[in-house]
Amino acid sequence: MIAFLCGLLLCGVALCIPEISDQFTSDITVAVPWVGSQDGVMYYDRVMNRQRQDFTSRWGTNIQLDDGNNEVTFNIQCSRQGQCECTRADTFSPIWELNLPPFSEYVGDEVIEGETAQHWHVEMGQVVVDEWVVVDESAEPKEPSYPVKFIANAMGMTTEVLFSEMDVDTPLTDDLFDGAQWNCPAPVPPVFYTVTGSIQDSTNLKAIQGATVTAGDYSAVTNSRGVYTLTDVLEIDAPYTFTVQAEGYTPESFEVVVDHNIQSGTSADAFLSPKLPVGSYRFVLTWKDRPRDLDLYVKDANGCTTYFGHKQCTSGARLDVDKRQGWGPETITIDATTTSPSYTVWVKQYSSDSHLSLSGAKVDLYSSVGHVDTMSVPADCAESSKGLAIGKLLPFENTWNPVVYCF
Repeated sequence: MIAFLCGLLLCGVALCIPEISDQFTSDITVAVPWVGSQDGVMYYDRVMNRQRQDFTSRWGTNIQLDDGNNEVTFNIQCSRQGQCECTRADTFSPIWELNLPPFSEYVGDEVIEGETAQHWHVEMGQVVVDEWVVVDESAEPKEPSYPVKFIANAMGMTTEVLFSEMDVDTPLTDDLFDGAQWNCPAPVPPVFYTVTGSIQDSTNLKAIQGATVTAGDYSAVTNSRGVYTLTDVLEIDAPYTFTVQAEGYTPESFEVVVDHNIQSGTSADAFLSPKLPVGSYRFVLTWKDRPRDLDLYVKDANGCTTYFGHKQCTSGARLDVDKRQGWGPETITIDATTTSPSYTVWVKQYSSDSHLSLSGAKVDLYSSVGHVDTMSVPADCAESSKGLAIGKLLPFENTWNPVVYCF
């Protein structure tokens, strides 16, 4: 019933959005900026999610192949002598999605390469597509529609494709898309994982409800316990950048490698810093699960040190959180009423269950303007090191001087 109503709306206002043939073979001319035009052949199979493009030049043949696994596209370079080399491509073909979405706009009929075609316009965020499709509405039985021209503009780069000598009748066989004939590596099926994390206040470890967590195309909002879950997260070759935003807090970004199911209380957690008034500063130490206990130290100009053994100095520094079971945080806040012209900051390893050099420890500095700086364990930190110098804060001058080294 829904499909019928949609059909009435689309066909009643203008024209029915044409369905592109499920498969076809076509000569193509592809024009790309700074590259020029190339003539080739395209084999397109929408049902099996696969396509192949062959481009021949005086140096040989280049084949772009997507064999149905959407995570694997191959570039096959063959010399004129028939020697071929197959490699995985970093990008997908720009002419993969030829079927028009339901929100496409009909522009009018135009003659393209001697054929009368319907011109359709589509805007999808930063991608703008114009497609010209040949449709024979009078044919009985109805002939399949096919494209004759396709223009895509993605973030300022325009790709134009002309189709000719279209064959929608000859079936496409599996061997056309079998990369094994060019010794392409077997496609690896995509792997998906679930990521669960908790978002807490870095000054009191209270759960933050309603925080938005984003990682690539995945997004979730924390519940009353400050917990979020991202499902079906695709395993990729690089870390995901997680971004967390919540009202009243400084936004936080961090990287997570998703190569297994991740539980709350580990690498996908985040500790947000409440926004600070002018003149206030905050240091937040976080690290991995080992060593279990690292400690943050802040020493004022009078020699008073704020740490787990002395939680507050009269100059205005106080220890908010002392975490002793891995991951952190350890948090020290300096009030706007501070009387000390300088603060020296460092980290010391307390537990002996691992090395500071392997801890992934980092200290983030916040002020009234938000996140100021991140200081991390340097790559040259020796296994024997038990301390990490961070730097010196001059609050009266609103100046931060990072000096990071292991000792």
